[in-house]
Amino acid sequence: MKLKNTLILLVIFIILGAYVYFVEIKKHRKDEQVEKESKKVFTLVKDSINTLIFKNLSQEFSLKKEQNEWKITHPLETEADNSTINSMLTSLINAEKDKVFNVMPKDLFQFGLDKRSTVIQVSVTTGESDSIRIGDDTPVGSYVFAYKKDSTVFTINRSVKNSFNKKLFDIRDRQLLHFIRTDVRYLSLMRESGKIEFEKSEGSDWIIPSINRPADNSKISSILSKLENNKAKAFVDEQGTQLKKYGLHKPTYQVELLLGPEKGQKRLFISNSLNGKYYAKDETRKPIFEIDSALVKDIKQKLTDFRSKDFASFDRNEVNRIVVQYGDTLFTCLKDSANIWYLDDSTHQMVKSSEITSFFSSLDYTNISDFVKDENFDVKRYGLDKPSLKLSLYKDDELLIEATLGNEKENKIYAITNQINSLYLIPSSKLEDLKLKLDNIIEAPEEAESEEEIS
Repeated sequence: MKLKNTLILLVIFIILGAYVYFVEIKKHRKDEQVEKESKKVFTLVKDSINTLIFKNLSQEFSLKKEQNEWKITHPLETEADNSTINSMLTSLINAEKDKVFNVMPKDLFQFGLDKRSTVIQVSVTTGESDSIRIGDDTPVGSYVFAYKKDSTVFTINRSVKNSFNKKLFDIRDRQLLHFIRTDVRYLSLMRESGKIEFEKSEGSDWIIPSINRPADNSKISSILSKLENNKAKAFVDEQGTQLKKYGLHKPTYQVELLLGPEKGQKRLFISNSLNGKYYAKDETRKPIFEIDSALVKDIKQKLTDFRSKDFASFDRNEVNRIVVQYGDTLFTCLKDSANIWYLDDSTHQMVKSSEITSFFSSLDYTNISDFVKDENFDVKRYGLDKPSLKLSLYKDDELLIEATLGNEKENKIYAITNQINSLYLIPSSKLEDLKLKLDNIIEAPEEAESEEEIS
């Protein structure tokens, strides 16, 4: 009997729980959703909006979206800044009413809802449209008065009005060149001193084909970043017809990009300094605009400035044998399968892993101070036939890199590697950093326990 009563109570509890969930809780959630929707100023879907017209104290603007790109159609026809327009629309579509009250049409001016107001109208692909008029700030709080087509005035966050408080310069496309960074396969820079070309290798590193040497990837990245992210400072000729006036009839500088297969090329023409200003023009667009001098500064660098300053290129995780030679000293360090380093001699003494790590870091971060000569040079002249230090790094029997240091010159030392047939100068301090010494690298043997400790 007790079991039967318990089961009945359990069934009742389940029914009550189901009622509370499906009726009360779901109803409450639905009410919340209805209330939230009732606060929305616009019910249109942002991504469906394809026409935007707005008027503020500055002037009136008309924009249209074509193939997901926004274009300004008034007061002139030009590309718009997509991120700016999308941010403005997000602010508009997310706007919610705070306070709501009725106002007679003749009293709307008291809230700035007259000629002084900001007017925004949007249309979607289906042809449906909606609009709003935004007036003065409220006396208290960060809100503004707003009005639609009926007699209801409501308040919304002031940020919506601020989003549309834009001038033509704020909403237009100000990018120097349009391209996707990962598509760029070739870059050329034309300067007064001549043309420099760069090509991207299969491993995504940049090379200088004219000398067949690695380029400084960070320098190339800096130029591409400025082309991609820097903005025009001012537009000086919308039609782009005054080329001579702005020094672009015979540009002093030119940047050319070749993109991936079938993706074409991009060119930016840049003037010489005119009263401290630089002007530019994208080959595919009409306007002439002023640019920041930082890009020109990068373009004007010497060929040697664009060369990679990395002295040695290797993957330390692949190295399992190091041969060190200087003076009468010659020894080899080996790494076993447990990543423990030891001397390759009869003693098999363990080598301090911290010393090997420090050695790798020192070699990895050795930078070239000067480029002395490429290709043919006399190794004897620079002391490289009898090196002050020779390092050979292997992966099993494969030689990964061999670095040879020769004579010193002031505070630098001549150096070469087997990777590139060039002669360099590196800081002379690197000689001591890279010269592994047996007394420093061998692990001290563990002291044997005394008989007293054992007993």
